[in-house]
Formats: sequence, structure tokens, C-alpha cells
Amino acid sequence: MKKILLLFWVLFCTISTWATQRSTGEALEIARSFFARYPATRSVDDIRLVAISGDLLKSASTRSVSNEPAFYVYNHGQSAYVIVSGDDRMKPVLGYSDKGAFVTDNLPPNIQSWLESYNAVHTALVNGEQAIKEPRLLTRAVFPETVDPMLGEINWNQDAPYNNACPIVQGNRCVTGCVATAMAMILKYHEYPVKGKGTYSYKISSGLECSFDYGNTTFSWDKMLPQYVSGSYTTEQANAVAELMYACGVAVDMEYSPSSSGAYSFKVGQALIDYFGYDENLGYVCRQYFTSEEWMNMIKTELSEGRPVLYNGASKDVGHEFVFDGYDAQDMIHVNWGWGGSNNGYFEVVSLDPSSPGIGGGTNLGGGFIYQQGMLIGLEPPTASSSYTSHFYLSKLEVNKKEIAKGESFDLTVTKLYNMSTKFQNGQLALIAEKGGKQLALWNVSLGNVNTNYGSEGQTFSNITISNDLVDGTYALYLATKDMRETAWSRVRSGYGFESQFTLTVTGNKCILTPFTGNLTLQEDLDGSVEILHNLYSGRKGDFKMILSNRNMTNDFYGLAGVVFITTDEKPQIISFTGYTQLELKPGTNNKEVIISGNLISNLTETSTDIPVGDYYICPGVRWGEYVYGIGDNLVTVTVNRAYGSPSLVVEDVRLEKNQIQVGEKLKLLAYLSLSGAGNVYDKTLMAAIFTVGQSSTSNIHYAEIFIEKDHPLDFEMEFDPQIDEGSYTVNLYKPELLGGYDGNKPLCRLDFSVGSATSIEDEVTDKEGMIIYQQPVEDVLYIRTSNTAKMISVYNLAGQQMIQQKESADNPTKEYSIPVAGLPSGCYIVVLQSTDGKAYRNKFMKR
Repeated sequence: MKKILLLFWVLFCTISTWATQRSTGEALEIARSFFARYPATRSVDDIRLVAISGDLLKSASTRSVSNEPAFYVYNHGQSAYVIVSGDDRMKPVLGYSDKGAFVTDNLPPNIQSWLESYNAVHTALVNGEQAIKEPRLLTRAVFPETVDPMLGEINWNQDAPYNNACPIVQGNRCVTGCVATAMAMILKYHEYPVKGKGTYSYKISSGLECSFDYGNTTFSWDKMLPQYVSGSYTTEQANAVAELMYACGVAVDMEYSPSSSGAYSFKVGQALIDYFGYDENLGYVCRQYFTSEEWMNMIKTELSEGRPVLYNGASKDVGHEFVFDGYDAQDMIHVNWGWGGSNNGYFEVVSLDPSSPGIGGGTNLGGGFIYQQGMLIGLEPPTASSSYTSHFYLSKLEVNKKEIAKGESFDLTVTKLYNMSTKFQNGQLALIAEKGGKQLALWNVSLGNVNTNYGSEGQTFSNITISNDLVDGTYALYLATKDMRETAWSRVRSGYGFESQFTLTVTGNKCILTPFTGNLTLQEDLDGSVEILHNLYSGRKGDFKMILSNRNMTNDFYGLAGVVFITTDEKPQIISFTGYTQLELKPGTNNKEVIISGNLISNLTETSTDIPVGDYYICPGVRWGEYVYGIGDNLVTVTVNRAYGSPSLVVEDVRLEKNQIQVGEKLKLLAYLSLSGAGNVYDKTLMAAIFTVGQSSTSNIHYAEIFIEKDHPLDFEMEFDPQIDEGSYTVNLYKPELLGGYDGNKPLCRLDFSVGSATSIEDEVTDKEGMIIYQQPVEDVLYIRTSNTAKMISVYNLAGQQMIQQKESADNPTKEYSIPVAGLPSGCYIVVLQSTDGKAYRNKFMKR
């Protein structure tokens, strides 16, 4: 990919105790390595040093006391150049261009100013100033190795009896809603309050009024059961949990519906304070405004201090609220999904993907609750030891002057400044200059009270100055807030790539402000490639494989990544960001494979239309600030074809791989699919519905996307966990009808099967609670933790056949074990662990 001039301000990493000046030879090696990464400059025969900082900058005010070079400039023939930093506390590459050589004579004023800025920072470093880095959230550095699931046996759901107090709409009882169920489980854990506070009422969209008298309600915690099994609870016990569920729903303006009730997650925090009397210092935070390290530390802080976390996320289908209540030694989080115990287990925060979502959880095609993540922190009854932290975010910070003198006024424009947390009380907004961990407020203004999710779309503040007392050095310049309850300023946050703060370089009376977008440099740090997995058709589904890397060894990327479509004309334009998914690339990630799908739509143009037929370039892309950028060096040329007609789907040789499976085993449906009639492509979603024999309706639904081209039949496989007990069943397969939806009277096939109990191997094991499997389904390695030291670990299939046996060393204080299972076929297995004291533990796991 062609690159334009990129002279970017450097974000400095932490200072090394043994920081050193780069020699000419070291700088040359960096230049060689940089040029070698790109095909056009891969030859290293024509690299030469054309300038150092002292040759280009004559001003005494920008020189360090050591007279060492701040940077080196290397040309690659007449085609490209790179600027290499002179100190290992600065990032190696400061800027580069592949549009010609660096010309040292008559530098343009903007280039001269940039180079002076780099030099000023180098001067500050050499003279003993601390390098600037992005301020980070202060959290605990040491945590317990593990926290066991705090909710224990609390496994509540959204249907009866939990929804017995919910309104009836169109003759049907509404479900509680995931927000209410997750809230209620945490309230049950704390068994607080005894009584609520105040009253609240509102109307749902149908006009039905919902109200609750919190102040006159005494919650019957002792009557609430950890689980409700049909026929095993009393009316009093059912009423106790139903009352709590409805109280939670009303508090957050639940939009009730018989199939899926919903509420906004940001409303929960203030509702818990106002109506349930929880600690007023609790807060709500959004994932995209924090680094991965900060986010995990916040989660572990909450859990290690005995506070289950109310967490939310969205899939491609729907949003969901659930509970984090523990973690293991691999930073896998234990999730209680609020579906009566179904799918509970250990998951990575970046891949919260339950295999069979429950009520209101969308479909198995949602891709996990990886989007729009957020959580409540500090959720506990009132305590004197808590403290409040304000959490605001913004999208852009601008100044009308990039170079000013001390005492000279300038304007500051703030775009989209909002409070993401609970109510902000009688607070202030300030412009902070930070160096060495010390904050200096250059300017401040009153914000008063700001409610959750409220703020300003845009505002300009005038007559701001930099004090004459500000000493020479390099500062982080950012906005911060301070509530009346806070003693320190809290930095206003923004997402990756947003210009939301500045680097301020002060040299004498001269102040230079350079936009700063974070510790990650887009073009230097992120790399990738993409390939198509089948022919592409306008407006239809495309499937792609991306290979992505993060070369930065200290900072992660968290954001949206997808495939960028670029026109091939004289003025190329990005017209589509296709199949984008939420992605985390940890520091040093190399060649991470990501499979994505998305319809070929021009979604970056003024109107959303099908991508026109024709040739395009494609490459991986990421959302960086307000815009989408391509990454990587290679553009792939693809053709978008015309899709025509409406072919009919032909289904043949439909069968189940096994007509009898065991409890917990996956069901696999096979078929031979082809097309007939006029048309060249078919991309639809098939639906499998499981019925108990004699049953005429079901909610046990599973989906599979298919893509078939004319003359390219498909050997179709659909595998899923049916989540059913012993018995006889029928699975029906459906295709969507012409007008949408599925006709229950027109199945493509009906296949009978039965489910039996697992083999007797389970009955031979004495304890199944003493072994925890980190995450299911398992892919290449099975990770387990036990309450006792292992002597032998064995894996069995459901027929009782031993597949793996692995001896373990008695010298393992962590009681953490890993068993390679990549060679096992997909399906359900039983792992049995024999401990050194003669006990046996067992558990089931699914192999993907």
C-alpha cells in the first residue's frame, strides 16, 4: 500500500533505568529494519545518513546540554526516508515517507516546527526530565491468584417464577429482562437492603403503567431460594423472588415484553443508589475507554474485594446483562449468565460467547457479547471506606493555536463530553498539565451537577493561558474532572485514535501543543493481510480471513477491525468497512487469525447501498478515532460479481451423524445442498428446531448460515449443543420463506433421535465439584484447576473409551493443569483426575 508523509508525534514508553543515546550504527540498523519491512524499499544497498538534528536545527534553545543528536535522517535512494530517534526512551521511528527523499535545504515551516518539537523532548530527556506517557488508571498491582465464584448456587432466570410479578402484555406474562435478573442475583448475594427507598413509576411503550413502592417494601431474603426447580418451591418463596425481580425492573425503566424485556445498562448504577440504598460512590465504566491491563485490573479489584460485577455486552443480535463473580489463575472470568445456570463457566473477557444463549440472549450466530461492554464498579452496600471517581469521556479536543507564548490566550474546543458514570455532583472541568505524576490545573470551569449519560455535544472555551511559572519540560495536556467528593483530578477518557489530548513542550517562553492519540501508532504498530474465502457478490455475504499483528510490545489495540474496500480509480476512496468485529490485539500479538463475515454494502458513503459490481482493492482495516483506516502493506485485488435471480435450495441426503447421543453431547446434522432454477448464489440462514416427541412448539432453536454458488454444491454440517436431558426427540430443519421468517409447517426434513445418560465412568468418580474447567468449548488445550494435587489425568469419550492418559508431577503447588486435546474429534468428553490422596474428580467438557 502506498504511504503518504507520516510525521507523527511520539508517545513515549516508560523510562529505562539504563536509558542510552543511540549511536549512528544503532540508528542505521533501525533504519535498515524499517525499510526491509516494505517491498519497495526492501533493498538495503542504498541507505545513507543525510542529516542529524544538529544539522537542521540551529536554535540554541532547542539543543541539549550533551549535544547528542535528537534524531537521525536516513534516505533510501531518492524514493523514501525515515527519521530515527536518538534516544532509546523515544520510540525508534519518529516519521517516514515513501514519496521521495528527505531534502535538507529550505525545510517547510511545518516540518521545521515538528522537528523542533522532537528535539525539545529529547532535550528534556537528556536534561533529566521524565518522558511523557499516557496517564494510566491507578489500580491494585497485586491480586489473589484466584477468586472462586461468589454467587455459588444462585442461578436465576427470566421466566416463571421469577417473572410472576411482571406485567401482562397482550395476554402474556412478560419476562423479567436480563438487567433485572442480573441485578437481583447480586442483591441476593449481598442480601441488602432490608427495605428500599422512595417510589417510582413510568409507562412502557404500550401505555401500561409500572410502579413500585420501595420505601414500603421489606425484601424477604430468607425466603428466596438459590434455584427454583418446578414443583420444589412454595408460593411464598416464588413471591419473594418475583417481587425483587419486578423492583429491579421498574427501577431501570424496563421495557417489558413477553419474549424479551430490555433496559439500558447505564441506568442501573443510579437506580441502585436511589431506590436500593447502595453505596453512592459506585460507578459505571465503558470498556473502550481503558486499556486491557486497566480493564482486567478493575475487574480483579472488584472480585478480589468481594464485589460481584454487573457486566453488559452486545452481540450482533442483542444486548445482554450478566454477572462476573470469580476468576482463575489464567485471568479467565467466571460468568453467571442469568439463564438458570445454563452456560455458566469461565470465559475470556474478549470472547464472551456462550454456546446456547438463553432468554433474550439472541442466537448462536451472535458472535458473543463482545461489543459495547461496560460494568458497574464499587457495587456494595454503603461503606465508609469507599471513594468516588468521576468518569467522563470525549471524542475530540482542539486548540486554535499549536504554538503559543506563555501568557498568550488560546481557545479550547471540546466535542462530545459526557458523563459515563453515576451522578456527578457540584464538580469542575480543568485543563491539566501532567509531568512526573504531578497534576497542574492550568484552567478550570464549573460543571455543576451532571446526570448519567448527560453532557455536551460541543463547546468552546476562550482566553485560556499557560502560566509564566510553568517550567521547561514535556507535559501531557488533557481534560480532567473533579466531583466535590474527589481530592484529585480524573482524566477524561477517549477511545483509540481519538485526538483527545496534547503533548505540551515548554522551552523558555515557547509552548508547542501537539495532538496525541494514544500509546499506539497506527501505521507503525498494526499490520495485517486478508484473503477471501469464496467469490464475492454485490450485496451478498462475504467471508474473509484476516491475519493481524500488533508489533507494539507494551500497548494493546482494542477496537473494531474488518475488511476495507477501496476503489481502483485515480482517486481511491474507502467505500466499505465490511464484517467488522470487536478485536483485542495484545502487545506483541503476531499473526492472529480472524474469520469474519459481512454483507457487501457501501456503508461508508452518504447512503448505504450494495457495493457496485466491479474490481476493488481490499485490506484489513480498523476504526481509529472517527475514521476507518487500512493497515498492512499489501492490497488484494478482488472482483465483486453480480448476483441474479432467486434460486431454489435443493436439500438431499439429510441425516444425523448419530441417532443416539449422550446427555451433554453435541448433535451433528449433515446434508448435501445445491441450487436449482434461475439464480447464481444463495446466502441464507437455516434453522434447526428440537421438539420432544409429541410436542408441537419449542424454543430450542439453533441457526447456521450457508453460502452456495451455482454449480458449487455444499456438503453441509451443522453441529450444536441441544441442551436437553434423556428422552426421545425430533429435529426439524427449516429454510427461510420468500417473505422472511420460517414456516413451521414446511420443514426440509424431520429426523428422530434419542438422548441417553452418560456412561458409567461418571458414577465411578467420587467428586465432580473439586475440578474446574476454564472455558468451554475447548479447542487445542484443556485447562483445569483442582482442589487437590493430581497424580493422573485421563480423558474418556462418552462410550467409556480412554482417549488420553497423562501422568502429573506431585510438585505442582498451583494445582493448574493443561492437557493437549487438539487431536480429539469434536464432541463431548469426560475428564477424570486421580489425586495424590486417592480421591477422584470428574467433569464434562466440549471439544470444538
